[in-house]
Amino acid sequence: LNGCVIAFSSSLPPASGMSSSSAFIVSLLMAIKAVSPLEYHPQWRHHIQSAEDFAGYAATLENGKSFGSLKGNAGVGVLGGSQDQTAICCATENQLKHYGYLPTRFLKAIDFSTNLCFVIGNSGVHAAKADEVKDVYNAAAKNVQALVEMGQFLYGEDLKTLQEIRLSADFNREMWLEQLNAYPELKTRFLHFETEQNLVQEAVSAFERQNWSDVGNLLRASQHAASTLLGNQVPETDYLAQSALTHGAFASSAFGAGFGGAVWALIPKTNAETFIQNWKKDYHQRFPTRQNESLFLVTNPAKAARYVV
Repeated sequence: LNGCVIAFSSSLPPASGMSSSSAFIVSLLMAIKAVSPLEYHPQWRHHIQSAEDFAGYAATLENGKSFGSLKGNAGVGVLGGSQDQTAICCATENQLKHYGYLPTRFLKAIDFSTNLCFVIGNSGVHAAKADEVKDVYNAAAKNVQALVEMGQFLYGEDLKTLQEIRLSADFNREMWLEQLNAYPELKTRFLHFETEQNLVQEAVSAFERQNWSDVGNLLRASQHAASTLLGNQVPETDYLAQSALTHGAFASSAFGAGFGGAVWALIPKTNAETFIQNWKKDYHQRFPTRQNESLFLVTNPAKAARYVV
């Protein structure tokens, strides 16, 4: 390993649910890799053979989980996954990508229409997972782990994820839900996981067909499930998601870990300026104390993180 001095800057607002912490970790790893021949280390060659592997490894630097035979530790104490890091490391310009996780695997790419754009509305509610939100955020991950352990006891220790348990030949949904009646928090967490899994599959198909009515309905259902089942939304993000639809967005949803953060809206590119003005004005009238910290911007699917020479 060679030492280096790293200077960094960012235009992302902190604790906004826009992956600033994940981007920071990825950029640090890329900087260290630039001055040290890590790719020649036997352990690196064994574990990291693709951009998806790199993203997964970067995620473990943050969440402290093990990566293959590389044992983890406490990390920063946030039990996050690798979705943000995968987006950062594996994105392709003007494409939407569908990934599966545990392990990270590429499933499908969909061309993004040049007539559309995303508008991001940062609520101004800080989603700082390192503060008091951390325990609440981690509870959702711990509940999934508890469900996995229950499923392994009932259906086999070789099943490693909740999705594998759901899809196993022996899984009996009616019996499973009946057993979860004794654990209301776990039942609610399972119902959200199940709901979101189904919505993701349908949304990928709707995006592929460019059926914006279906996309909007599916994302509305996803936002509702996040509010009522996952419980990681705040009034500001719920309002932004609904307000975007009122002002003409095809679809809208909060994203990130929740408990604050940001919302995206899918709109025709030609309407971007008017849409932002109306969306921002509506939000500030409803939540006047968020005017100074909220942020609205236009973006499109971009390239992956890369070195700039």
